[in-house]
Amino acid sequence: MPPSNRHSNKSFCAYFICYLTFVLFHLPKAMAAANDRISRDSLTQSLAYDATTNEGEIFTKQNIVSALRSQRDLAINVSINRIQWPAISLSSSFFGNNYTDSKLQGLSSVMGSGYRRLVLDLYWRSDLGNWQLCPEIIPDTTSTQRMLLNPNLLGGLNSPNRTVTRPLPTISTTSSNATQSTTSYRPLIAKDLNFREAVFSREDVVISSYTCTPWITFRHFMQALDGYLGSIEPIRNPENTDVYILILNLNNLNVTTNNNIQSVNTNSTWLDSMSANQSLSLQQTIQSSVGQSLASTSKIYKPPNLTQDRANLTVSFNTTGMPYFTTEDNPNTQTLTTQTGWPPWSYLIENRFQLLVGFGNNNLPTNTNYNTTDDAQLIFNEVDLGGGSMNVVNVTSMEATGWTNCSVPGSNNYMIPSGNETTDLVGGIPPGGNAVSWSWAYMVDQGNPFSYQSANNASACGYSPYFTASSYAANSYPVALNASSSIGNPILSTIWSWDVGQPPYLMGSLRNGSNLLCASVQVSNGRWKAADCAALYKVACRSVQDPDWALTSDYYSYDRAASSCPDKFKFEAPRTAQQNHMLFMIVQNATRSVATATIQSTADQFVWIDLNNAGGQDCWVVGKNSTCWWTNGSNGEFTGLIQTSAVAGVIILIFVSLFIWVKCTRMYRQRKAGIRKGIVSRLIQEREYVTVPA
Repeated sequence: MPPSNRHSNKSFCAYFICYLTFVLFHLPKAMAAANDRISRDSLTQSLAYDATTNEGEIFTKQNIVSALRSQRDLAINVSINRIQWPAISLSSSFFGNNYTDSKLQGLSSVMGSGYRRLVLDLYWRSDLGNWQLCPEIIPDTTSTQRMLLNPNLLGGLNSPNRTVTRPLPTISTTSSNATQSTTSYRPLIAKDLNFREAVFSREDVVISSYTCTPWITFRHFMQALDGYLGSIEPIRNPENTDVYILILNLNNLNVTTNNNIQSVNTNSTWLDSMSANQSLSLQQTIQSSVGQSLASTSKIYKPPNLTQDRANLTVSFNTTGMPYFTTEDNPNTQTLTTQTGWPPWSYLIENRFQLLVGFGNNNLPTNTNYNTTDDAQLIFNEVDLGGGSMNVVNVTSMEATGWTNCSVPGSNNYMIPSGNETTDLVGGIPPGGNAVSWSWAYMVDQGNPFSYQSANNASACGYSPYFTASSYAANSYPVALNASSSIGNPILSTIWSWDVGQPPYLMGSLRNGSNLLCASVQVSNGRWKAADCAALYKVACRSVQDPDWALTSDYYSYDRAASSCPDKFKFEAPRTAQQNHMLFMIVQNATRSVATATIQSTADQFVWIDLNNAGGQDCWVVGKNSTCWWTNGSNGEFTGLIQTSAVAGVIILIFVSLFIWVKCTRMYRQRKAGIRKGIVSRLIQEREYVTVPA
């Protein structure tokens, strides 16, 4: 090999190894940064809002994200039935009159906006054995019966209950008043031994006042929901992960059917004849549509999970510091049990649960051919998750009372505690009063859409607003890709903690303490505001035995606040809206006895709570030396993401190392061949001589 080529190959190897080292070193950071950028942008873009709904004040996007995230993180050890779950009626406030594929694609925007409970109306086609989203009967000419079945399409796949994902034919929906066409691909779910592929009608149809895509069923909705859950899995995206609750209202379409046959979803003959894309039972549809977590565990928290966890609290979610339910000792098993307890949010996330499904209103006729008892192993009943009582407390009745008492919302309703997490109702429930539990407490806007102020008042009292008005929906057809973003506006009213424009987002690292801020409660409105931790304020102390709060008489800096509380009290931050409301009442009572001139001083305008941003720019934590659970302790991304990036880097390193080994081995052989050729040439030259004729 010529010397120039050998030098070129050596340079190539050296440069390539340097480049490989650079890529592998920066790969985890690049992947983490990309993941953070995508998830953060997708969340903040869905939180567009009209400034006029907040009395002229403007939230920056990062303010909104930080406020919602800090509320989530504060409540991680609170029972899920006692924290806020903003709810939306998808039928009236999202779909409206538009049940199309393009509209369904906007479901992720609804979930990303902060709605944590989705209420969905399903409609049973008793003649087809199918659950559909469209409220009208789709004519047979364009219904799911109009399909082509090809039993041999999937070849040798013959495992029962196996999920097969493959692209169906492209389905386009185009409106006469728009030129945009929406293309989507839907997976095929194979349910039985005889695999079939159904090709549905491609055209949307207008029935009565509704526009519907004929082939969309409950299965497609669940696949769209699972797609969003996968994007915020605790391992992949802990910063934005969350738990969602799906409530199903069951309705019947008036079609002629034989009501004397066995229930469809338990009839094996009927099931064998169904298309793979039809719904089967609700339980089967949900199980086949919602995939496993990255940890290969179920994402769905089911009734049997709750029963097992309640039977032995010591090995499940325990009760330390959780006064949200009552417990009993089981003398037979020597275990601590509960009849009413629910796990905390952190327990679900630690075990990779992201979804709970429950029934709401069951409007099926008594002679229906669908049997809901078949779904009891996966779907909670209408009582467990409060799905059947979401319409009990109405904002109209509450406004008629003037919001004077959060525990008396009007219409003869009286809120009762579900543990010792709230103050008992003063005076008790009068005769004939309707007792309503604070467990899964909702306030609905039926007949009177929430204003920003009314929804915020409901949130501050401890209710989860339930948005059902059609005015929240974008009903135009077809739907622009970002049309559902405006549906996130009402979520701003569920921020019960931080004041408008709070908390501030500071650029740069906080580890040097230069940007360290601490949270304080404003005496004027009970909302939180970030302040200099060295400032001297009174301190909020919470009782360790009951829900009472107390204020110190003296003034302390944040660093000294933890040691300022009296016995049996500790420096704390409100974990729920109801706790914050109780603290605000204590603050108001304390300030009534203080002279007006004193109130006007800065020291008496704020009260310290145990919350600071020492964990990072938008990481607000309890305690001076704490970090957010979704970071690795150094303002970095969650270690699971780094581990994933490291695995990818190792795989790349192995393949590239093999490539370099093959390349360099070939170069080494060529180099040795060149050396041997040179030796042979010299030997031949040494043996050359001239003969002289005799």
